[in-house]
Amino acid sequence: MNEIKVTLHGNVVTDPTPRAGRNGSVFTTFRVATTPYRRTADGSYADLETSFYSVIAFDTVASNAAASLRKGQPVIIVGNLSNKSYVDKDGISRTSPEV
Repeated sequence: MNEIKVTLHGNVVTDPTPRAGRNGSVFTTFRVATTPYRRTADGSYADLETSFYSVIAFDTVASNAAASLRKGQPVIIVGNLSNKSYVDKDGISRTSPEV
């Protein structure tokens, strides 16, 4: 199985939501926004396009995230990148990056 490891530096944009799986496993979900930047020709920095990621944390990390993270806080996330497929409210198939 090929896994894509990523490190995200960004801000929490939704408060973490603790959940329980069907088998009783504990997990927490939240979203993170990242905005990369580049140095311009004049030496200043310019923001590039912001990207949003869904994050799913499990077990102890899930409990810690739910207890300590809040919307607006800076965060560093390390995990495996995948794309989640879903159908939106208009019936259009879409994908969303998930870590």
